[in-house]
Amino acid sequence: MPPDRNLPARYLIRMEDLRRWHRLVVRCRCGHVAVIPAAKLKFGRDPNERLVDLERRLRCRNCGARGEHSVEIENALR
Repeated sequence: MPPDRNLPARYLIRMEDLRRWHRLVVRCRCGHVAVIPAAKLKFGRDPNERLVDLERRLRCRNCGARGEHSVEIENALR
């Protein structure tokens, strides 16, 4: 499924830009894939926090790597 084209450039996306129908698909270099619903990702976070800053803190549950992944935003309604 292609990323949602209605969002701003990847490095400009803030938590408040994500909608309930968005989800993040995170692929680690070890092959682990995680799908994170936007509602879960946004819970308890500053609405002005940029997604790119959060991405740096994500850690793979499989291998423990941090920053060794690719992140895509998908529209779960498609």
